[in-house]
Amino acid sequence: MITVDLNDPVLSIVIPVTRMFGRLENFKKMLNAAEAFKIQLIVIHDKRDDETGPELQNILRNFKRVEFIEGIYGSAGAARNAGLSVVKTNWVGFWDSDDEPNVIEYITLLEKIQIEKRLVGFGGFVKESTKTDLPLTKLNLQFRNNAHGVVKNPGLWRWIFATDHIKNLKFTNLRLGEDVCFLVSVLQITNGITISDRVIYKYVVGDPLQSTQLLKNSSEIYLIVKQLNKNIHHHKKNESLILGIFVNQLYSCLKSDQLKYKMFSLKVFISSFIKMTLIEKVISIKWLLILPFNFLDT
Repeated sequence: MITVDLNDPVLSIVIPVTRMFGRLENFKKMLNAAEAFKIQLIVIHDKRDDETGPELQNILRNFKRVEFIEGIYGSAGAARNAGLSVVKTNWVGFWDSDDEPNVIEYITLLEKIQIEKRLVGFGGFVKESTKTDLPLTKLNLQFRNNAHGVVKNPGLWRWIFATDHIKNLKFTNLRLGEDVCFLVSVLQITNGITISDRVIYKYVVGDPLQSTQLLKNSSEIYLIVKQLNKNIHHHKKNESLILGIFVNQLYSCLKSDQLKYKMFSLKVFISSFIKMTLIEKVISIKWLLILPFNFLDT
């Protein structure tokens, strides 16, 4: 583990990196952008090849306030847990190494959370595709900062958390959707949420090597629904958001090319729905009716 002077940072950012050799241009941009602020960057290399680690260390030599951890973790969730274990600040966020955060707006969100005396907050984001065959309207999509927008794409990278607030929570070892499961756990213990109407993050999609692309038709998509089902019942805090995320993950699973995972997910959802309270059923039906209207646009 290589540790560099932190200079009393106010915010930690956990960044897992896996198999990114030759694809770290956005990573270098975020490092440059964060350099001007008191941010502790915690870079966790989940070692799965022999090239990414040396390239990372070569890049990080030029930056201050960076902590580099390398190990074999097997999932982004396990890597993030390793990063959380060395956080030294009161606030923490999570970025992906291939995206482009707007660091100034990210810090502004943190200031707003502190002014409102909240423990959790989120901002807006832009979704950008690297696919050149998409129409221009698909290349840059800004997502709304309301309940519908959060349910459609919870995006862990658009959130900031008080470190003490999440200190007892852990990411699951799922290879896909571990961030959604973690966020639902946070929402279950959160009373108030700060919302920023500013774009704080650019989420880049379209890389065929991204986990969301590699695993979109695997059993992992069903396991997200199964994992969420364990934790959604009878929690009054942020109940609508949590049930909306659950329904949206069901719809995501129904996009799978694998019929068996569609059927498994439907079975889990129906079983869960039967156990819901009347209020939970009403909220779930609302999301079942609302979400499909924009389902194919995300």
